[in-house]
Amino acid sequence: MFRKLIEGETEITKYKNEQNKSIVMARKKPKIGIALGAGAVRGMAHIGILKVLEENGFEPDYVTGTSIGAIIGAFYASGRSPEWIERFVLYTRWKELLDFTIPNRGFLEGRSIEASLQRVTRHRSFDDIEKPLRVVATDITNNEKVVFKEGNVAKATRASMSIPGVFDPVEIHGKKLVDGAMVDPIPTEDLKEMGADIVIAVDLSINIHEYYMSKKDVKEQGGFTEVLKEKLVTEEIRHLKTSIKKRKFWVPRFLLFLLSPLLKPKKILRFMTGKQMPEIIQILLQAQDMLGNQLSKEKLKNQDIDVVIKPKFKGVKWAEFDKTNHCIQAGEIAALRALPDIKKAIRKFNRGKKASSGSKRKKGKLKSKRKNK
Repeated sequence: MFRKLIEGETEITKYKNEQNKSIVMARKKPKIGIALGAGAVRGMAHIGILKVLEENGFEPDYVTGTSIGAIIGAFYASGRSPEWIERFVLYTRWKELLDFTIPNRGFLEGRSIEASLQRVTRHRSFDDIEKPLRVVATDITNNEKVVFKEGNVAKATRASMSIPGVFDPVEIHGKKLVDGAMVDPIPTEDLKEMGADIVIAVDLSINIHEYYMSKKDVKEQGGFTEVLKEKLVTEEIRHLKTSIKKRKFWVPRFLLFLLSPLLKPKKILRFMTGKQMPEIIQILLQAQDMLGNQLSKEKLKNQDIDVVIKPKFKGVKWAEFDKTNHCIQAGEIAALRALPDIKKAIRKFNRGKKASSGSKRKKGKLKSKRKNK
């Protein structure tokens, strides 16, 4: 009898411990995962979003990113605070990172940008950074999605942001890699696998008609676009002159004599009217945005997504880095509006945990009753 009583008390103690443990588990803060989407300079909105999430106690535990989302995600996962990232992007002299090359596979080599990425991420691998991170790129040889979760963070990020025709592709393990937005502009699928309980997707897609078809918008470009245009012309003329001097292709002497005084950037720029980026780049970027919009719509159908944050931008085009502040603020506003949805998702998650722990308690009671009998 005494033995049965002790056994009964032991079972009750075990049950109480399990009950307390389940209550703690039910109250435990859920793990938040965030997918930072593609969108060129509009991706600066990610900084504002991360700032607001942290300020309100919803710091992401897992991060995935594509293109500009991969860059901001890599910085953040490497231990850089949203405030630090904001200062970095506002004070970086972007024109110094434009390393133009003779157009073969792209206008930009991307080495200068990669060197900057290496410095910010401290040359670390995915295993060495503060937060779990996954970066998406596109293998154009095999036409498939590549998800990086190991290796050098900056190298993977450089691959993820390589817009076809603008940047040279990156070769890693024999694969030619370009912008991840071509296959997955909002990489939410990996977050659940990483351990996220709440999945937040950041959608930077835009109204194509509003941004590309409006005649008014075509004429208005930011200061950085002017720098991009001028540097593009300057560098391509320099490469042309170097090629002529090295006789990489034959040019008659009299024609060379006539061309020499004309091959000067300022004179060429005088003939370029308006404030448009080179048309070839405009077409590439417009095609990229159109593809991204369609893919984003499909990706947002994912049932695992709990909250979508979608910033609204006013006339921000691909390379207008002088509008970085506007993009950051757009992200802050969108995140503030999304806070009720995040709280709602967490409450729903906690209710599910309580229901689950409740069913476990019932099973525990039945087992203890059977043993006592």
